[in-house]
Amino acid sequence: MTIMHQKYTTDKSNPYVINYGKMLEFPYHWHDEVEIIYVLKGSVTFIVETQTYNVQERDILIIKSGEIHRCYGGVDCDLIIIEFGHYLDNEILKTQTLIYPGAPTLLGAGNVEINTAACDKDLPNNTSSEKNLYKGLHAEIENLILQIYDENRNKRQAWDFMIKSALYRIVALLDKEFHKMARIQKNKTTTYSYNKILHEVFEYIGNNYNKNISIDDVSHIANFSKHYFNKFFKKVTNKTFARYVNDIRIEKAQTLLKSSKQNITDIAFEVGFNSIKTFNRVFKEKVGCTPSEYRKSEEQS
Repeated sequence: MTIMHQKYTTDKSNPYVINYGKMLEFPYHWHDEVEIIYVLKGSVTFIVETQTYNVQERDILIIKSGEIHRCYGGVDCDLIIIEFGHYLDNEILKTQTLIYPGAPTLLGAGNVEINTAACDKDLPNNTSSEKNLYKGLHAEIENLILQIYDENRNKRQAWDFMIKSALYRIVALLDKEFHKMARIQKNKTTTYSYNKILHEVFEYIGNNYNKNISIDDVSHIANFSKHYFNKFFKKVTNKTFARYVNDIRIEKAQTLLKSSKQNITDIAFEVGFNSIKTFNRVFKEKVGCTPSEYRKSEEQS
């Protein structure tokens, strides 16, 4: 699996990129810009660094500069996507990590449960802020995103100025709310080293999910004992290693079932399963229907 460095054409004359439309899936990538995602309708699952977020209507996802992320499983999903970076020429953006480490990734519109990244009692647990929904902050930023969306679509008088003003306001709100937390985060360098290990593990799994990979292989990559790696991996992903690998395989199978005419047995073996019986069982456990039922429903939709 190659983790793509996505480069946007932001510059001083075009300091932001605004897109809107449907999103079903997108592979692992990262970029220098901050990315703010607002769900107009539907739902989609994002993995940001080591965390999984089930993002639903009116939720706001904030992906910070340099964070590796991907999405999958979009269901009737319309998004507003805003990317911006240091070309806004703002001192806050120049001198700080773009959108502070203490800022939450997900601002939920409802009572959203967020997976935690605490790996053990000796690993940093930075999720207490994310467990709060920040309803007031969500409402303010939601309103600003919708203003940006409206100005960009209609391009009325001074629309570019209005968009930049709204982006500055979003940054200021996050700066005001999370500056203290950012100072604490700067001292927690352990998080970076664990994330680096996980990136290597995820890349290995992405390149080899269709092979007979084992926890022995990946624990060696992480330079952990098998026992500790198993514990570590389950804490950060909320899944066993085998479950995580099978989930990747099923996601790949879903894509093939939708986009190809291959028979189901061939797909099962192509994504790494050694028997069609196991494939059918694992697929139904994850998706809620058999592969043939899934393909039929996709053809009818």
